[in-house]
Amino acid sequence: MPTTLSPAKFINVAVAVIAFSGTNAPTRYLLARRHAHQHQGNRFEFVGGKIETGETPRQALLREVYEELGVQMADNGWARLGVICHDYGDQRVSLHVFYTQATAEQYTRLQGQGSEGQALVWATRADISAGNYPLPAANTRIVDWLALPNVIGISRDIAAATNALLTFDTWLDVYTHKLPQHAWLYVRLPSVLAQSDGTQAYLVAWQALHTSRPDVTFLLSYQAVGQLAWYDCDHDHVVLHLNHHQLMGSTAQDLPPSCRYFASCHDANSLSKINQLAQTHTVMGAFLSPVLPTPTHSDAPTLGWQGFGHLAASSKVPIFALGGIGITDIAAARAHDGYGVAGIRLLDAL
Repeated sequence: MPTTLSPAKFINVAVAVIAFSGTNAPTRYLLARRHAHQHQGNRFEFVGGKIETGETPRQALLREVYEELGVQMADNGWARLGVICHDYGDQRVSLHVFYTQATAEQYTRLQGQGSEGQALVWATRADISAGNYPLPAANTRIVDWLALPNVIGISRDIAAATNALLTFDTWLDVYTHKLPQHAWLYVRLPSVLAQSDGTQAYLVAWQALHTSRPDVTFLLSYQAVGQLAWYDCDHDHVVLHLNHHQLMGSTAQDLPPSCRYFASCHDANSLSKINQLAQTHTVMGAFLSPVLPTPTHSDAPTLGWQGFGHLAASSKVPIFALGGIGITDIAAARAHDGYGVAGIRLLDAL
């Protein structure tokens, strides 16, 4: 009689990325060691557990944190990162990932062991990436997302008639000195790319800024660099940006799988497309716009925070609010299932 294989069990899991940023020290993240008898036993993991029937991911998150750590963290403020699907063969999981910052008091309490006797450690992203704390395979994308900032700047154009940054030298000087340490910047230069030698000019601008600011992570136009044979997809400080048209017109087979990606989304269809890409490629996040009116497009239709939240909730990747957004809108973005904010004028407030 032929053997019938049982279908793999499917589990929805709420995951808590709990960070602590001390004075003059790199950010550390709380990991718990799974007991030997558990699935993926003896590996480390971000705290969390199964979402029970009738629970929302956020409800399960707070319950699991309290059960595993003995600490109430409902008032910390949680940001939704995304959803990661992974098939272990014997078990399929969907990780609903959220991020928060621990207070100094919570950091002091969360040492040694958790409420269930599991070992607790605080580790830097560098230590985790180096494999010093082996994680289940489903957690790998979370480690990628730990590099994300709250704010992504967007560069002003070069030689745009309505822009104060009229020359390459001025543009380079401003962003060399304006960007905070380890900032993320989307190098958006439509006037440059429209030139006959636009790709080369774009790369010259980026390479000059990268030379002066090697700490910065750059979102680079896929139009300019995505299909160049020499392009190094393993570059630690480069993410390829797909605009809405490029995202909708491409397939997973068109895009090098070793690169990291970011996209501009405006509607449910584009979010569905980036969710599909995230199944096979490393997608760091997406801009979702326009949220609010901008000085240059005051009469254009906008999503509003309610529309933004409705769309962001369907995303499986971290969402950054764009369009009429300020630094003070980070809390609003996170209250509506976004992770951070983005914009040209945000850098003026830093």
